[in-house]
This record gives sequence, C-alpha cells and structure tokens, in this order.
Amino acid sequence: MEVEDFKNIINSWYLVNRRDLPWRKTFDPYSILVSEIMLQQTQVSRVLNFYDKFLDRYPTFSSLSIADNKTLYGLWNGLGYWKRALNLRKTAEIIQVKYEGVFPNDIDTLKTLPGVGEYTSAALKCFIYNYPVAFVETNIRKVIKHFFFSETDNISDKEIYKIADLVLDKDNPREWNYALMDYGSSEFKLKKVTQKAKKESFIFSNRYYRGEIIRYITQKGEVTIDDINSLLVEKSGIEINSSRINSILESLINDELIIYKNGRYYI
Repeated sequence: MEVEDFKNIINSWYLVNRRDLPWRKTFDPYSILVSEIMLQQTQVSRVLNFYDKFLDRYPTFSSLSIADNKTLYGLWNGLGYWKRALNLRKTAEIIQVKYEGVFPNDIDTLKTLPGVGEYTSAALKCFIYNYPVAFVETNIRKVIKHFFFSETDNISDKEIYKIADLVLDKDNPREWNYALMDYGSSEFKLKKVTQKAKKESFIFSNRYYRGEIIRYITQKGEVTIDDINSLLVEKSGIEINSSRINSILESLINDELIIYKNGRYYI
C-alpha cells in the first residue's frame, strides 16, 4: 500500500463518516484531559453518558482539585476503573499547585501525571496543541495492520509505530489521528459474540466486586466487614472466600479508593 493511496482512502472516508464528539470541539486542555482519561479502556458510547455531566460539575482544574470523594465517585459511578477518577483529581491538584494552573505541553512532563502513560501523553500533546506526533491505540493499530500487514501475524509495536509516523499528516495531525481512530472503530468492529463474552467474564470478577463495594460505601458512608460480606453474598448468591474479600479490600485501600479505620471502611 502506497502512503498517498492510504491517506486518500482514510481522508475520503473521514469526510463522510467523522464522529461528532464533544471533546473534539475544543482545544481546552482540561476538557481534553478528562475525555482521554475517561476513554482509557472504555468505549466512546459509554463515555458520552458521563462526559458532559462531569464537566458541568467540575468545569476546571481548580474545581476538580477540591472535589470530595463522595461527589466524585457519584459522577464516576457506572464508568468503571475507579482509580481514574482519583488520578484526574490528583492531576488537577498538580496543575494548580506545581504548574500554577498552566497545563504542560512537554510529553515527558505529561508522562509524570497520574494515569498518563505513553499513549495518553502523546494523544494529549496532539489533541490539545495539534502537535505532529504519531501514537498507537487499538483502533489505529487495526487500521495499520489491515492496510500494511494484512498477511502478517504478530506485528511488533515498533513496526506499527514506524508506519504511524510515516503516514502522519504533519499539517493537521489532530484530525488525521481522529480519522484513523474513527476508521478503525467503524470498519473493524468486534463481533457481538465477543463483546457478550467479555461482559459475562466481567460479572463476579474482582473488578466487578470492587465497583460494587465502592458504590455501597459511597451510599452508606461507612461500613463494616460484615456489611461487605452481606453485600457480596447478595450480589453473587454464594459465600465468597474471606481471603479473596480481604485481597479486594486491600487493593482498594492501596489504590486510595477507600479508607480503613477503627474497624470500618470509608470513602
């Protein structure tokens, strides 16, 4: 596949099929950061149900930096991967205190922010500043593999990144990367049976129970281990091994999602 032919295919498709998403209508660093953290391991359709409500309640780094756990968790409830909410607030605190309200524009600095890794730092640099940087996520990888490595298995990230950098539109990298993501999301959808299997595997997993415990404590204010045992029996229909429950609670405490004090658990 020639590079120019590839670009023509993607751009022609994008002109007709571009997704109209709220975070694409702004260059505001805070709004784009919120969207990128929410989109980590989460489908766009789900994020759309939370994004505007979150920004309505916390429209700036300043407002988020002083958010209380109960309100923050209430807004995040249903989005999953709860630690992302705390990472967002920690980042807001860092921006306010360390950077005096100014969002960094250096990728290495962005990587130091909580929950911001290789991909997210590059995406933030591109989407906020329209900076020409190539990055790879699930959809971009699918597109590049389809057009450039269709007959090859086990393509390394290095090879994918090499093509991503080669085809990058350096004049308008923001829209180009959006185009690649949209094409991959639309043209290479997962089969429904795969999505169903994924949902079924989540039920009664440790991540499922973590979410149930956070919701329960947020609602009650404070709970005991007996309360949590009763909750999980109600949710699962069976007695759960105490060592597994302790492991789940320990992970929540280590992630700073809950607090344990004097025999009780708090948000």
